[in-house]
Amino acid sequence: MTTGPTLYRMVKKLFGAINAPQILEYGVNATLGDDPEWLNEVSKSKLLDEEFESRNKALSRNKIGGVPGFLQSDEFPDDGVWKLVLQLDSATVPFHVNFGDAGIGYAFISEDGSRGKFLWQCC
Repeated sequence: MTTGPTLYRMVKKLFGAINAPQILEYGVNATLGDDPEWLNEVSKSKLLDEEFESRNKALSRNKIGGVPGFLQSDEFPDDGVWKLVLQLDSATVPFHVNFGDAGIGYAFISEDGSRGKFLWQCC
C-alpha cells in the first residue's frame, strides 16, 4: 500500500446541507511529562479518593509511551509483556476517530519489539 488510513474532519459542503470529510495533516507539539508509577487495580482501589482522582487526571491525556490511563479495568494484551506506545483520547484530538462514546485508544508493542496490538475502551 502506498497510502494508509487518513485523518479527517467533517465540514459542510459549499451550498449544501451535507457534511463531507476534509483530509488533514498535523504536526506534533510534544512535551516531556512524568507519569505516576504503574499500579494494578487492587492497589488503585486502596488509594484515597483525592489520590485516585489526581492519578487518573495525570494518566488521562494523549501521549506517547508511559503508563496507560485505562478508562475501565486494566486491559493489556493477553500474551506476554506489553509497553504503551501511544494513547489517544477521542474527545480531545483535533481529528475524527471512533473509539466508541468518549473512548481512548491504546497502542502497545511487545517487549521484544516484534509485535504490536491496539485496543480501545469507552465510557
